[in-house]
Amino acid sequence: MKLSKREKILLYILACIVIFSGGLYLLILPAFEKQTELTTEIDSYRTIQNEMEIQIQLSDNIQEQIIKANDEITVLSSDLYTMMPNYDIDVIITSMLNKHNLNQSSLLISDPTTSETNDNCIQSKYVNIQITGVISDVSEFINEIDDIQSIHIITFYMDFVENDKINISMSLEVFMYETNDSLQ
Repeated sequence: MKLSKREKILLYILACIVIFSGGLYLLILPAFEKQTELTTEIDSYRTIQNEMEIQIQLSDNIQEQIIKANDEITVLSSDLYTMMPNYDIDVIITSMLNKHNLNQSSLLISDPTTSETNDNCIQSKYVNIQITGVISDVSEFINEIDDIQSIHIITFYMDFVENDKINISMSLEVFMYETNDSLQ
C-alpha cells in the first residue's frame, strides 16, 4: 500500500510530535525535576550554614560573657576574705568585739558551705556569737560589720539587762574566696 504525499507529511509531523513528546518526557522533565530538587537541597544547606554561623556568633558572644562574668567575679571577690581556718575567723571577730568594748560569752563557727565554679571557690561559714555591751558600742560594731563586704549579719536578737547593758545573740555569715590556681 502506497501512502499519499499528504499522509506522509502527516506521518512526519506525527513522528516529530512523538519524538518531541518523548524527548520532553524522557529528557527535559526529569532534568527540570532534578534541578528543582538540587535547588531545594542547596537552599536547605544554606539555611543550615546560616544557622551554624549564628551559633558561632552566639558562641563567641557567650565566651565574651563568660570572660566578663569571670572578671566581675574577680573584682567582686577582691573585697572578700581569702580562705582561712576557723581560728583566723575567731581572731577577726574577737578583735572587732574587743575594739568596741563588747564582751563575748560564746563564739561558734559552723562547717563551711562551698560553691565552686571552674576556676573559683567561694566558701561561707556561719558564726554564732553572744555578746554583752552598751547599745552605742553594739551600734558601732554593727556599722563596722555593715562596711565589710565579707561579713553579713544573718540573725540578730537583743535582750535588755540592767545598767544599760544588753545581751545580743547574732549570727554572721563570713564569705571567703579563692581561685583554684591558688588551691593547687
